[in-house]
Amino acid sequence: MRWPAAGRSTDGSGLSVYLLGTIYGFAGVCALPLLGAVLTLGAYGGNALYGGLVLLVYAIGMVLPLAVLALLWGRFDRLRGWLRPRRLVIGRWSNTWTQVIGGTLVIGVGALLIITEGTSSLPGLLGAPQQAALESEAITATASVPDLVLATSAFVVLAAVVVVRRVLDARRREE
Repeated sequence: MRWPAAGRSTDGSGLSVYLLGTIYGFAGVCALPLLGAVLTLGAYGGNALYGGLVLLVYAIGMVLPLAVLALLWGRFDRLRGWLRPRRLVIGRWSNTWTQVIGGTLVIGVGALLIITEGTSSLPGLLGAPQQAALESEAITATASVPDLVLATSAFVVLAAVVVVRRVLDARRREE
């Protein structure tokens, strides 16, 4: 399969991009608990095919958004310009704003976790019984809606966003 942006960048080889994606998949802090749950579900399912399918769906869910972004990256010139790192220089120290903001957030979350003992001492908006009751009510209320209706609604909303965006882009080009 030939990627639309292939050959334009000399920042890394295909192998380096593959290795980066592999490390992302294994080292993603947010992905590891889900991966553990998927592996547990696959292992205790009692069926190797079922376990393999569960892992396949998980892998597609991890890769598909990144693949779509990679395929469409060339179309979003304004977004690419906005995402480019902006330099921050203080004396001899140099960094980017995104790294400073990201580092500050990581320090803040770390402090929150230390202060609140892993958030276990934070009060919740609802207690466990209220959350369970709310979840049961939501499931009961939405049980009669077929999945096809939800999928169609999501597709219609996405199509409307694409059409509105194209109309607005066409108007901007005319001006």
